[in-house]
Amino acid sequence: MVRDSRRQRSRVTRYRRGEPSKFLPWMLIGVSIAIVIAGVGGDYWLRKTHVAVDEATMCPVSGPTAVHAILVDRSDAITPLQAQRLHQVLDRIVSDASIGERIDFYVLAGDGTQALAPVVSLCRPKSNGNDLYENSAKIHERYEDKFIKPLDQTLSMMTSPSSEPSSPIMESVKAVCVAAFGNLPSRAPARFTIVSDMIQYSRLMNHYKTKEFEKFSNSSAYKEVLADCHGASVDVLYLVRPKDVHVQDRRHQLFWEKFFDRENATLRSMEAI
Repeated sequence: MVRDSRRQRSRVTRYRRGEPSKFLPWMLIGVSIAIVIAGVGGDYWLRKTHVAVDEATMCPVSGPTAVHAILVDRSDAITPLQAQRLHQVLDRIVSDASIGERIDFYVLAGDGTQALAPVVSLCRPKSNGNDLYENSAKIHERYEDKFIKPLDQTLSMMTSPSSEPSSPIMESVKAVCVAAFGNLPSRAPARFTIVSDMIQYSRLMNHYKTKEFEKFSNSSAYKEVLADCHGASVDVLYLVRPKDVHVQDRRHQLFWEKFFDRENATLRSMEAI
């Protein structure tokens, strides 16, 4: 009797192990529903978070989220060591840019006209994507081809040797503030990086003769460079000229602190290079 009972339980156990689970169809249905919901949700999320961009500039059609204007003074030659430091700083600016932030490169030339329009103006696009529902490799390739490479090429061109008879820095600052920040929404932050020896030399003012801002600000010439720089924070890569150490002193730096303050900007740093 005991052996018969054991054999019966064994047959029942083998039968139960071999038969399909009655929950399996429901599990398959549940998994299918979850996949559909995930697909619909992912599609909705993509459409909800998708930002239309201008393919030429990579900027959101609604406008950049921020603007970083970079003005490079080519009125005098830049030494190889200065160029190296310049590349380091600007590479960091490019890599640290937020998605949708626009970077503008301007050239300061002797006639003051080249700062009226940027040499290049691009917004940072996404550099990678989510592999679950995006082509991450294609997104990164687009980031490299349409953002990194054009900026690298422009930077190399801007640091090539040059020399000009005048250095209209204030005129160029005004031109950049109007061109880069003039249409910027009030909520969008503005940054301004200037690569220059900051020695003003034009018909408006000559720093080799005077660096008194108060006297200049009361002159008719000052009205020609008065502008609104949108509250921009300003960083200067201060190109040190050994022949001009008598000009590039603390009074020279104070001149620019006062000048930017009157232009609705804040001089945050002057790094001597």
